Amino acid sequence: MFSEGMFSLMGTGLLETLYMTVVSTVMAYLIGLPVGMILVVTDKEGIRPNPTINRIVGSIVNLLRSVPFIILLVAVMPVTRFIAGTTIGSTATVVPLV
Repeated sequence: MFSEGMFSLMGTGLLETLYMTVVSTVMAYLIGLPVGMILVVTDKEGIRPNPTINRIVGSIVNLLRSVPFIILLVAVMPVTRFIAGTTIGSTATVVPLV
C-alpha cells in the first residue's frame, strides 16, 4: 500500500512540520515574553506604571492579535454567504467565530 517513496515524503513532511512548529514557537516566545512583561510592568498597578508606553504597546498587540481572525474572515466568505446569506454584519461574523 505504501511505497518507500511515500514513506520518504511523509518523513520529509513530518520534519518540515516540526521545523515550522518549533521555530515559530521559539520566535513567538522570544517576541511575546518581553512584550508581555512590558505590558505587565507598565500597567497602572505594575512595578513601573507608565500609561503612555502601556497604551502604545497594548494597541499594537491588540491590532496584531486581530490579524489572523481577519484572514479567516476573508477566507470563509463563501461559506459565510452560504450559511448566513450575507458576508456583512454581526450575523455573518458568527460563522468564522464558530
